[in-house]
Amino acid sequence: MLIEKPGSTVTVKLTQPTINTQNITHTRLYRSVTVSGEADYLLVAEVPISQGQYVDGAKAVNGPVLETWDYDEPDENMQGLCQMANGICAGFAGNEVMFSDAYLPYAWPAAYRGTTEHQIVSVAAIGTSLVVVTKGYPYVFSGVTPSAINGAKLPVEQACVSDESLVVLNGMGVYASPDGLVAVAADGAHVLTDQLIDRESWQAFKPHTIKAVSVEACMSPNMRVGPLSLILYRKISHGFPKAGSLPLTISNEMC
Repeated sequence: MLIEKPGSTVTVKLTQPTINTQNITHTRLYRSVTVSGEADYLLVAEVPISQGQYVDGAKAVNGPVLETWDYDEPDENMQGLCQMANGICAGFAGNEVMFSDAYLPYAWPAAYRGTTEHQIVSVAAIGTSLVVVTKGYPYVFSGVTPSAINGAKLPVEQACVSDESLVVLNGMGVYASPDGLVAVAADGAHVLTDQLIDRESWQAFKPHTIKAVSVEACMSPNMRVGPLSLILYRKISHGFPKAGSLPLTISNEMC
């Protein structure tokens, strides 16, 4: 940073990148201007990247404000990229949830982050909220703008055992836990299959192998124990046969 008296002429030396892998064509110079106690960076000039210096002798600057000063690149370890209904993109790394500026998927300010108690397994957008499933409790992050997003830890200790089991179904995030299928909505979470199957029988289906998809508002998790497949439909429930039996069709009006 260079500080000069008002009215001074400043020569700014510019350095060209030795390797240009991001198609950079111009360099922008900004000045810090304070008005009514608030400081902003205003654009002074935009010059070709080949230019080695710029002489700034302007007494006043009326260029646009630098709006991207806190725009960070997405974390190199980020995964689970999705977009919420308000244009905010979301992803995660470790136990950290990350949000972009609305409709700017390249801008990921460090201030737009939240954390969970346990390591995150997967995320899914439901409206303007984000379902976050972890190796412990599920969470819901909600907010109209990325700077106002807050996370809520739901009082249901149901870990997600398969990252590919999380799907969005009728405004809920549904995933496989050690005890059954869990539904997460903006107002809470519960085990959908609690009255249909006990933990021991559910574990026989190897829920950690589930790869689920949502088709026409129904969930089809492909779980295989030998020849067994489990599919959830919209019709009446016919109960759970034992693991290892013929292909199984279950439905319980939860789609």
